[in-house]
Amino acid sequence: MKTLLATALLTLGLTACGAAIRPIQYAPRPQRVAEPAQQIASIILANTVQGCVSEPEVSPTMLVVKYVCSRGVGNSVIRFAQIKSIELSQSGEWYRVLVKHEGGAGDFSWTSKSLDDMKHLADAISAQAGGGETATQPADKKTQI
Repeated sequence: MKTLLATALLTLGLTACGAAIRPIQYAPRPQRVAEPAQQIASIILANTVQGCVSEPEVSPTMLVVKYVCSRGVGNSVIRFAQIKSIELSQSGEWYRVLVKHEGGAGDFSWTSKSLDDMKHLADAISAQAGGGETATQPADKKTQI
C-alpha cells in the first residue's frame, strides 16, 4: 500500500511538473545475468536516492527492500512466483522499473537516472524469477510471464 501511494504521489508530482510518463519497449534478457540476486541488491543500493537508506534482501522466492527516508519508512516486495509483468518507463530524466503481481499483491517499483541500470534490474528480476518469457510493454500492451 505504501509503495502504491508513493508511486501515485511520484506520478502525480511528475505529471504536475509537466514530465510525462512514457513507456519504454524492452524485453528483459535474463541470460545476461550470472548472479541475479547479487545484481538486484547491487543496483538497488546504487540507486537509493539521497536522504534514504535501503536494505535489499533477495531470497529464491522474494525480494524485500526495507527503506528509511527522511519522509518515511517502509518496504517494497517482489514475489517472484507471482510476477505478472515487468515494465520500464521514463519521466523526465528518471527511469522506472515497475513489477506487477498477480493475485492482489502490491506492485514494486524502483527508479534511477540510469536507463542501463533499470534494464539490468529488469534482466536480473526476470532471471531470479526463472527467466521466463518476460517482456516489458506499455500499460495497454502488458505481457505476462
